[in-house]
Amino acid sequence: MLLPVLLALNACALPTAGGASEQAPGATATIPGTPPGWSVYHGAHFTIAYPPQWTASNPATSGAQGVVVVLNGPQQRDQIEVTETDAVPQDQIANDCSPAAGAPTRLAGLPMSYQTAEGVHRVWAFVSSAHIAYLLSTLDADQPAAEQAQHDTILATFRPDTTAPGCP
Repeated sequence: MLLPVLLALNACALPTAGGASEQAPGATATIPGTPPGWSVYHGAHFTIAYPPQWTASNPATSGAQGVVVVLNGPQQRDQIEVTETDAVPQDQIANDCSPAAGAPTRLAGLPMSYQTAEGVHRVWAFVSSAHIAYLLSTLDADQPAAEQAQHDTILATFRPDTTAPGCP
């Protein structure tokens, strides 16, 4: 399951790696429905938009085939992580698509699994038909609904390159 990987990554200091770009603040967003003035982070296989007062980290490596991008807002717990793992083997996809992977839900118009972890993380997982796995995580499970709603607005802009799900 991908959740243990996410939790382990949160505890690690990860080196930076190249391979993605970010539009300049105030640039025209390329994601439909993005509020005016938001920036767009362009990863290797996804994009996500965020408000002007937020920043995007350079991607950090999470292993031989994965990266982690962290969006940070002005408040201490304003943090969203997007973890991308490429070339996920079919047996791992089957595991990530099992009921144990989390409750089925939709986020950004995509079928995802959802769960909370350690009382503070809200975690969504999406596996594409291109064998790319994504974990989206916030640190707001114990925060007020208004803070979660702001993070949900950011998460709603997430767009993987391949939107066809890998889970049946």
